[in-house]
Amino acid sequence: LVVGVAMVFFPAIAHPYMKKVTGSDDVAIGHFSTLSYVLAGFIGSKFGNKEHSTEDMNVPKSLLFLRDTPVAISFTMSIIFLVTCLFAGADAVKELSGGKNWFMFSIMQSITFAAGVYIILQGVRMVIAEIVPAFKGISDKLVPNARPALDCPVVFPYAPNAVLVGFLSSFAAGL
Repeated sequence: LVVGVAMVFFPAIAHPYMKKVTGSDDVAIGHFSTLSYVLAGFIGSKFGNKEHSTEDMNVPKSLLFLRDTPVAISFTMSIIFLVTCLFAGADAVKELSGGKNWFMFSIMQSITFAAGVYIILQGVRMVIAEIVPAFKGISDKLVPNARPALDCPVVFPYAPNAVLVGFLSSFAAGL
């Protein structure tokens, strides 16, 4: 019951901000970080300036590769794995990795992690592509005017520069 209420309530409170981002009323965002999104939307509506958008920024060409999610994840995880392996020590990593070089082990683990995330994201996109039309058909009969609430990546295409800025900010804050 509680989860059911949360799954209706959170997308509903975030929907006004979602409409501003997407420019349409077709989809909502359904995520357990919704309160953070609503807070960010509220703060942005009070202190933000629509004249200054991340999409108007000139992103250096040297950083454009980070727009690709698997590359950004590989980059981030490489640093995290390298730092972790440095703290663990070469001997501990060699024992854990079955005798592999600690540096290459770190890089390969980060790429493997990114590949796993990519597979999950592609699966989510495929499911979304199938579920949204099915949802529409069912909701028209059972709950007219209902909207599907989808996961975060649904907003990525609307503001690719914002995704890059968010990634870099999150990465810096995580350090």
